[in-house]
Amino acid sequence: MDRYLARLLVTPTIFGIGVFSSIFLGSEILRVIRYVTEYGASWKTAGLLLCLALPQIMVWVLPMAVLLGVLMSLSQLSANSEINAMRAAGMSFYQLSRPAVIVGLIGMCLALVVSAYVLPKANLHSARIVAEEVKGTSLSMVQQNVILRRYERQRMTWFLYAAEFDGQAQVMYDVTIMDLADGKPQVTTYAKSVYWDEDQWYLNDAEVYYHDPEEGISTIRFGQGRQPADIAFRPTDIARSQKSPDEMTTRELREYINILKSKAGYIDRKLLTEYHSRYAMPAAALMFSLVGAPLGVQSHRSASSVGFGMSMAIILVYYVVMTFGIALGESGALHPFLGAWLPNLVLMVAAVVLIIKVKK
Repeated sequence: MDRYLARLLVTPTIFGIGVFSSIFLGSEILRVIRYVTEYGASWKTAGLLLCLALPQIMVWVLPMAVLLGVLMSLSQLSANSEINAMRAAGMSFYQLSRPAVIVGLIGMCLALVVSAYVLPKANLHSARIVAEEVKGTSLSMVQQNVILRRYERQRMTWFLYAAEFDGQAQVMYDVTIMDLADGKPQVTTYAKSVYWDEDQWYLNDAEVYYHDPEEGISTIRFGQGRQPADIAFRPTDIARSQKSPDEMTTRELREYINILKSKAGYIDRKLLTEYHSRYAMPAAALMFSLVGAPLGVQSHRSASSVGFGMSMAIILVYYVVMTFGIALGESGALHPFLGAWLPNLVLMVAAVVLIIKVKK
């Protein structure tokens, strides 16, 4: 019976992916056509940009498709009185809803993987194509909150934070450089500025702190003297290495937030809300399946129209609450975690109420 129910779920879920993807693709097609008509971009570039938009569309569409698939398939069974027959044969609500929940879990895992690993790379590649190939410009010459990192065996061993980087003058201002061993600081360097000259970075007005667990901290001050700095990034590399939040992987975003908090001295609520949304949005696929299952098994006379109508109404409410929650999280009215997860919490409460109602 699980296989029968799972097969019924597949077709409307795929149908949902197609329908919702076409809606989002429509707006993306208009965007890339504008690049062709206004900037003279080639159709090959336009096609590549369209392909790079697909991961974002998939993250948006998967939860919606799961909800549509669950509601349409179970509503169809209910309209054909098959739900009543299955219950008369001894099937419980949990047995009926199990395939729907499994589909929701698969949708959530798939969306999580795409959101964490595929989407940031696609956004980064797309932004560079638009800046360098379509608009013929370079990345911003003056950048704030520049962070550079080095890793060994997946562990950060060195990072640099600069409050500002002037790409034209090739100077970084208010710089902190930290060498790490096993996650602990070994050498910390503060410099008012670090400038590029003759293929080498130099510290200006710097202080170096050596952290020794037995002897404590020793300090060397260079004052206005010019001292070479071991920074394995050229000025052009720095401009290209900086990413916007939507171009960072989940781990990079978490590290960026922590470094900003420790070095710049503030918590960026917008970034923190974005970080929690990376998990909340994919989890909506599971939440939608939990809400869709009790709604779908209720008696309906017109299966397809009821399932489609209910899914549209729930999706609309979800995205209204999501927009509201994100705004509250970014403004500080709610903790960023609660702001990002607010729509899922609403769905969870609704699912519990509906399941209790169905079981009565």
